[in-house]
Amino acid sequence: MKNLCISLMAMACLGTAKADITVLFPNEGFDQPAGTNGGWFETGGGVTWSYPTTEGNPGGYGVMTSTGPWGIWVGGNTTPIPIGPLGMVGGGTYTFVQDMKLLSGASIGGLKIESWGPRGKLGDSGDMRLDSGSDSWETYSFPPYTLASGSTGIKVVVLWGPNSTVGYDNIGVIVPPLAVVANITAPADNETVSTNFTINATAAVSPGTISRVKFYDGGVLLGEATSYPYSLDVINASLGQHSLTVEASDDRGNTTTSSAIKITVAALEPPPLTYPTTAAPRPIWPKSNVLSLYNSSGTYVDHS
Repeated sequence: MKNLCISLMAMACLGTAKADITVLFPNEGFDQPAGTNGGWFETGGGVTWSYPTTEGNPGGYGVMTSTGPWGIWVGGNTTPIPIGPLGMVGGGTYTFVQDMKLLSGASIGGLKIESWGPRGKLGDSGDMRLDSGSDSWETYSFPPYTLASGSTGIKVVVLWGPNSTVGYDNIGVIVPPLAVVANITAPADNETVSTNFTINATAAVSPGTISRVKFYDGGVLLGEATSYPYSLDVINASLGQHSLTVEASDDRGNTTTSSAIKITVAALEPPPLTYPTTAAPRPIWPKSNVLSLYNSSGTYVDHS
């Protein structure tokens, strides 16, 4: 990457901040056709794409030529990219960076970051663009974006350069140092659940990695998870009030305990029975093939 100076986040230049940069989409992910593992997902609409395998920063990269207002989904189009393993948390503020090169025209591209939770999209950064760009590879920084509260994942959209052709490479996020944090995302506080339910949690740290998440009901250890996603299935929980917490530990031995979630376990009514809305198909076999029928009197009547 070039040593392009960055004024955001009180950094002198990118070279001094590399330790804090998590590369979301490295160079080798941009020399593959769209839709393949590591490739780009094309959205369509006034944009054409190519995937040169040489000259990028330093190897393969992606090219977008635009005559219309559309971008390209990069990774996570169907399933958001989990933020926990990246050391990011919902409500946190982060600066995203991207390598770009203006191949023709006058308009450099940009990024849009979307915040996603368990139930869908929570918000986005809007189009983040730059006033001008270089005809050589440079690392560009965008205004800090605050993830929506409750975010568990992100989606990234590479933006077009209006009436221009732009090369794209290495997309990353600058994650400032963060102590271990942990939260329960489901069930919700004060929710009523059945005797069988699942606890979902998030945990993050930067720098470092989360090594273990323990699940507690009061002071009773229910179980643990050692890899993302952090979840635990609870079977045959006792009826009544419960207080749930999780304890997260990182690879340096630091720990933290989440805020408690209060739930009520109840014997919930089973869902109502559903019945067919269409008539049963007519038999395809002739009567001569039927040997006997079970009638309302509980006996079989011979029809042979």
